[in-house]
Amino acid sequence: MFPTRGLLKHEGAGVYFHVSPEEVWIGGGMYAPDAPQLHAVREHIAANLRKLRAIVESPGFRKHFGALEGKS
Repeated sequence: MFPTRGLLKHEGAGVYFHVSPEEVWIGGGMYAPDAPQLHAVREHIAANLRKLRAIVESPGFRKHFGALEGKS
């Protein structure tokens, strides 16, 4: 786990690498953000929804990452 510099392990967003003999998995995001932090992230996404859709629906993104999936 690589948290944002200067923050504790579960504060802010971070990157996670899992490497084992069976698989390699890379993820990123926030783990159990507190209510004000979660609200701020949701507001930012809502204010930039067109940009987010342009990124995740682009051919390059889908070629490398596939469709988004997982928990809402």
